[in-house]
Amino acid sequence: MGVHLYVSGSSLRSQDGVGVGSSVAAAVAVGALCAAGIYGAFLGLAADSDSRSLVEAAQNILAGRYIPSRSFGNPLYEGLVAGTLATGAGLVAVNLLSLMGSLIAVGAAAVLARMIGATPIGVSAVIVAVALHPLMLTNSSALMETEASLALALAFCCLSLHAGLARDPSRSALVATAVIGVALVLTRIDAAILVVSMGTALAYHGWRTGSLRLLVMQLALLVLIGVVSISIYSVLNGGLSFLSADVLQTEPWGRRLVRAVLGVGNALQLVGIFAVLIFLMDLYGKTSAVPIGVRRTNIVRDVFGHALLFAIVLFAVRFALLPDELEYLLIPLVLGLVWLMSAVNSHLVVGIILALSIMQNVASIFLFDRSPSGELVFRPALAAGGLWQDMSLRRNVLTIESEGFRRWLAAEAGLPDQIVELQTHGPGFISKSGALVISRLNLYQIDNPRLMQPRYRSAFYDQIRACDRELFPGTGWRVLQRPAVERASQAYLSGDHLTCELVTRQ
Repeated sequence: MGVHLYVSGSSLRSQDGVGVGSSVAAAVAVGALCAAGIYGAFLGLAADSDSRSLVEAAQNILAGRYIPSRSFGNPLYEGLVAGTLATGAGLVAVNLLSLMGSLIAVGAAAVLARMIGATPIGVSAVIVAVALHPLMLTNSSALMETEASLALALAFCCLSLHAGLARDPSRSALVATAVIGVALVLTRIDAAILVVSMGTALAYHGWRTGSLRLLVMQLALLVLIGVVSISIYSVLNGGLSFLSADVLQTEPWGRRLVRAVLGVGNALQLVGIFAVLIFLMDLYGKTSAVPIGVRRTNIVRDVFGHALLFAIVLFAVRFALLPDELEYLLIPLVLGLVWLMSAVNSHLVVGIILALSIMQNVASIFLFDRSPSGELVFRPALAAGGLWQDMSLRRNVLTIESEGFRRWLAAEAGLPDQIVELQTHGPGFISKSGALVISRLNLYQIDNPRLMQPRYRSAFYDQIRACDRELFPGTGWRVLQRPAVERASQAYLSGDHLTCELVTRQ
């Protein structure tokens, strides 16, 4: 006798109550998210250098000028950080904003799941899958726009479906949709993909059903959100030149596509792969996977499915062009989990999702490692999960940013009576005299033709000194690469010494 994984019309009446197991699993997931967010809030900046750039952008805003944190900027989030710091609140308060965004995102995901036909069991499955994803847990306390953009994205989906499919949408619903859409794009510019996808899906539904009102309304909303957003970016960036910014660099297309494919698999994690598998099994078995509820619920799921399809295609192209961070996939990933998990109709499956979520946070699979010469080699292994790695890395960042460590590192590198500064985006630490202190494992970055910025050119520095321990450990699980074992921060804390040498220029 098989387990009914998905909702069917015949099971509506028997499965419409929340089981104790599913509700407990959802509560555990939300509790774990809160615990991770509160603990991480006291660990300072995120390990990503973009976190430091955001603080610098916020400080510039408080000084009366706007300098984007990176690329085109994230003006709404940069302004939020500036406003929070202006009140006298420190980094802990700013980090807690990310936890608030995470909780709003989980709540909005649950609302969206219910809108597209999930039973309470399906809603629990969505909450568990979303809240316990490593990208959610690690970003729940990170000073980054990631969680804010995700919360806005899910809210935009809910509002768009509500206003777009209502027989007579209120003016306030339409205004709220437009405002959230603009806020989403101003928080993360590539989230415009979701705005376009949702508007296109609703416009297509209007065209298919002969609803000229819906078609015109969606096109008008798209134009309004686009014009307002581009105008604000244009004013802040001094024109439209930001649209032609070169972000692709010179990485070969073959390597880029391989990274993108591996990145998608890594972003899915165990729960995402499980969700896709049971969905395919359901299709293969020709069992019913129709959503439950009244007819309007069927329409909502249908429209959302089209929007999700458009978004996945566009986000996939975006990630293939620049597969640098898994966070670029978080919005389509969470929307995909909502669509897949909302059809779950089994307490057993919710339990499996919880177990897999715990497993994917306890251990991570690594495919690559750096050889002593800095070459990337294929060496599969298991290590601590992403959450533990990120928290360890952030504790390490607190150490290496301290004045004591930076003076110690300068002395160890043969630069007595100096202090080095951690580069916001760069290969290592730099002194006021122009000397670069770098790990031997990262020497491959210097004069690398794939890294075009001046800070990766040896001619940019007066001298380069390489040390035998990792100065700034990489992102580990995010790039399927084993994290560094021997860190300079450990030598500093234990009173050991580094072996550093002057690098001869080629």
